[in-house]
Amino acid sequence: DLTVDKCFDLLQHYQYGDDSSPLARLALHITQSTNDPAKKAEMAQRLTAMLADEKTTTAAKDFIAKQLRWVVSEAQVSRLAEMLRNPQTAEWAIQVLQGLEGSQSAAALRSALDYLTGRPLVAAIHALGIRRDQEAPSALAPLLEGSDTEVASAAIRALGRFGTPQAAEILSRAEVRKELFAGLSDARLACAEHLLQAEHK
Repeated sequence: DLTVDKCFDLLQHYQYGDDSSPLARLALHITQSTNDPAKKAEMAQRLTAMLADEKTTTAAKDFIAKQLRWVVSEAQVSRLAEMLRNPQTAEWAIQVLQGLEGSQSAAALRSALDYLTGRPLVAAIHALGIRRDQEAPSALAPLLEGSDTEVASAAIRALGRFGTPQAAEILSRAEVRKELFAGLSDARLACAEHLLQAEHK
């Protein structure tokens, strides 16, 4: 019988193409746990610990990151913030934090802008844009004029999502490389449209 513990054991070593019935059963347990605060908290803790474990397979981590959205809370933010500093787990942590409402998760993503590089940095920028975190524009501003074109482009797109006077001002004053002109123009327009929508609500 596939108990919760057995499902977790099988999950940690799961590979794409393996029998997925233990994952389906565990997904059901996860969904059911949302009706019981104690079980929900326990499930969140176990999933987060397994996500951080270097022995957990990539396929398992993909599954866990998706399932955590049902049970994760700000109680897991400190563990997820630790994972942001590990290149092997950073992008999964960002995925979970992106969907977790609250000031602590937003703060963890903003802080990560100071030390992440490459793909994880781009992912964190995207997450802040999706969240439209109101404290993010000032943190994103320095990235517009950095040497990494992909990072600067991501920051421009994220700022275009905000639709706040601060974001609009940052975009209007930004001095970017020629290859980013089109993206900057699009972001300025998107930001202006968001501002107009906000005024008419």
